[in-house]
Amino acid sequence: MKIFAKMNKCSGFITIKRTLLCLIFASGTSFSQAVIDTDKDLSGQVARCFVIGFDGYVLPEIIRTYIVKNPPGGVILFDRNIQSPPQLKALTAAIRQAVPQGVLIMVDQEGGNVARLKEATGCPKATPSAEALGKGPLSKAQAAGYETGCLLKTTGINLDLAPVVDIGLPGRYLKSRGRTFGETPEAVTAYAGAFTEGLHQAGIHNCLKHFPGHGSGVLNPHFEWVDITQTFTPIELQPFKALIEAGLADTIMVGHLFNANWDKVYPASLSKKVIQGMLRENLGYNGLILTDDLDMAAAGKTPDQSALLALEAGVDLLLFCDTGAGLALHPTPEATCELLNRYLEALTTAATNSPQIKEHLQASNKRLEVLIKPNL
Repeated sequence: MKIFAKMNKCSGFITIKRTLLCLIFASGTSFSQAVIDTDKDLSGQVARCFVIGFDGYVLPEIIRTYIVKNPPGGVILFDRNIQSPPQLKALTAAIRQAVPQGVLIMVDQEGGNVARLKEATGCPKATPSAEALGKGPLSKAQAAGYETGCLLKTTGINLDLAPVVDIGLPGRYLKSRGRTFGETPEAVTAYAGAFTEGLHQAGIHNCLKHFPGHGSGVLNPHFEWVDITQTFTPIELQPFKALIEAGLADTIMVGHLFNANWDKVYPASLSKKVIQGMLRENLGYNGLILTDDLDMAAAGKTPDQSALLALEAGVDLLLFCDTGAGLALHPTPEATCELLNRYLEALTTAATNSPQIKEHLQASNKRLEVLIKPNL
């Protein structure tokens, strides 16, 4: 009886397989071609989770070829890409032409010292820093957001990696650089919200950073492991919670921040406990989640290793800025392309063997399409 049961199961499997083959051949597609197409679809879903950076004031041909074949979800621009407003507009137009599916083109335009579009390149003077805005009326913060948004809009950029919603704790890294709006969650929420409303009036998406809060960190994550286990306080989550509830969180960047109370192994950017547990479940956030640059030392691993862990944790967009751990170096386009192809192949292979990653990729791609659709 057991043997007969096994035969029935086997026969059923053979029947299903034959039916599948018949359907494939009836459609004029070989079985091997169907497998190839499936792999290509998966590779495309992985590629859409990439945010890539490259060197040059024009779109290098080898990078253009790569993104036509493997359309990324985003492109991040730095000083190395910006020479003048007309040049920048031409560059962003070339990127859009290469990715007709739609793409997020992003910069860090916080104001103050963190501004990629500068006076030296013929752009208007950058708006005041978050610290300076936090000392004035909310109307000034909203005006700064609108001014910033208008500048980005005219040059073809649709996502500002701002505002910073970390609490400016005295003597800490971000506070020392003038990148925080205030020392209380109420102040940060109010000013970050006003800045975001200005961006939205200009038609630009925002990005809240650096979840769950880098305000208590003393080290620079570009170069060092940032452990905030002993310094983080729950109030640092409040601005994120309030802005999510107010519908003012288009995207959220998760920082490379280690806290053993959250996860004893991984920093927040690679932690399922943080991304799925804290951000998705506890705070109810359903939008796009970005990593910080995966080349940063604080990620703790190589970019491809970090990227796989981030996908498994539930991140939607992976930042491969290729800036040499935040140094904004000038790598050759050929070297950048080689790295991107290596990362894409490794992550696609991992996804092929993981139903969890496959399911997550579909959800991530849908979140991306929702955000970029109005900008097509």
